[in-house]
Amino acid sequence: MRDKTILVTGAAGYIATNFLQALRAKCSEVKIIGLDLNAPQAPLDGVEYLRGDMTTHAWQQSIIEAQPDVVVHLAFILNPMRDERRMHEINVQGTRNTFKAAKVAGAKHIVVTSSATVYGAKPDNPVPLTEEHPWDDNQVFQYAQDKAELENYYRDFRAENPDVRVGIVRPTAVFGPNVDNYLSRFLFAFPFLPVVMGSQPRMQIVHEDDVSNFLVCMVEQGAGGIYNVAPDDALDMNEIAELSNRRVVALPRIVLEKSMRTLWKLGVKRVELPETFLDFAIHPWILSNAKATRELGFRPQHSSRETLKIMLEHRK
Repeated sequence: MRDKTILVTGAAGYIATNFLQALRAKCSEVKIIGLDLNAPQAPLDGVEYLRGDMTTHAWQQSIIEAQPDVVVHLAFILNPMRDERRMHEINVQGTRNTFKAAKVAGAKHIVVTSSATVYGAKPDNPVPLTEEHPWDDNQVFQYAQDKAELENYYRDFRAENPDVRVGIVRPTAVFGPNVDNYLSRFLFAFPFLPVVMGSQPRMQIVHEDDVSNFLVCMVEQGAGGIYNVAPDDALDMNEIAELSNRRVVALPRIVLEKSMRTLWKLGVKRVELPETFLDFAIHPWILSNAKATRELGFRPQHSSRETLKIMLEHRK
């Protein structure tokens, strides 16, 4: 790793900030460049920060001029936007711009975060899902569809550029003391925990530090290929309710759909999920972490239960 240049996109975001801290601690001898539309709230020592919009040519030029050996692409709109066309432009076209620029710059290793949502939420999903399970590229939830579309792009890019190692990281729901996203806010939006009547959903939660440490592992080992990042366990809604001192309230699916649709259209704060997400609150999308352990020797340090407890403690 000595004398290498690592460029990290989305450098002002909470996942990237956590990753940069872990990377700086493990790889102090490398040059690190952070690229983001926004300036970081608390710049880290030893990181050179650049600004840019990843839908523009200037973004590509910044990557090309930096001549990175490794690109870790973490720039992505996570929270659903009501302007889905703009969200798609940023997430999909912006990612393509990043990969193309990395190729021109001569980068030999690209690591990118995908998502467990690419598998889709279906009643017949195996539990757990392994990396060999096909992703669903025909989804109604925009975030998941963007990720699935990009997985198709990664597959093609890898085939066309065999000299570039591409590592694809699929985390399950990321929680932790610094996390404040659409899913964490929705989970705690009400004094009760709403579930669809007749469903028995389980939720798998990975700690933000485990995601960051796995990204460092990918960079250190120069790893390519697809890897799930998830703990061994998953929580059912009764366990989540007990830990958060609430009660579960089962509602007919049509009631939840109409309520979510209305709240989404009204732009109600803390409810940032369209009804298209609802399948993910009903059907299983539980991941296996066996491949990461088997091939890279990585084991998550936190269980779903521990991560939720840590997050709840920090919300007090």
